[in-house]
Amino acid sequence: MPTYRFDVVPVAAPRMNQADRWKKRPCVVRYFAYRDQVRAIAEEQGFTLPEQFSVRFYLAMPRSWSKRKKQDHDGKPHQAKPDADNLLKGWMDCFGEDCAVWNVCASKVWSASPCVLLDVPPPSCALLPGLVEPASLVEC
Repeated sequence: MPTYRFDVVPVAAPRMNQADRWKKRPCVVRYFAYRDQVRAIAEEQGFTLPEQFSVRFYLAMPRSWSKRKKQDHDGKPHQAKPDADNLLKGWMDCFGEDCAVWNVCASKVWSASPCVLLDVPPPSCALLPGLVEPASLVEC
């Protein structure tokens, strides 16, 4: 299973409005810089968005935390904002058309070194265990 590493600080997709075209809010500027960084790394690695993948967002711990608290939380689930779905949306929007993606597993954890890790299963894993094939669905 190939693994791709993107050394970027994960950023969630912001809710944008018409004013963002001329009024550059910091969250929008930060998101566009993140998107450009991800695209550049993807091009460098020859990465294209696969149909199914697993992505882990490693988020930085606040500087205000003590060394002890940072050690305790390193690698543990990140259960605060930003939401995993917003991080995933920001990630997938970096690659433009994402309608071919049908299976995604996303997680976010605390880390001393923020990055994004993406695992792509081999093509032989067309359906994951537990998925129901369309032919076996019962009509209502």
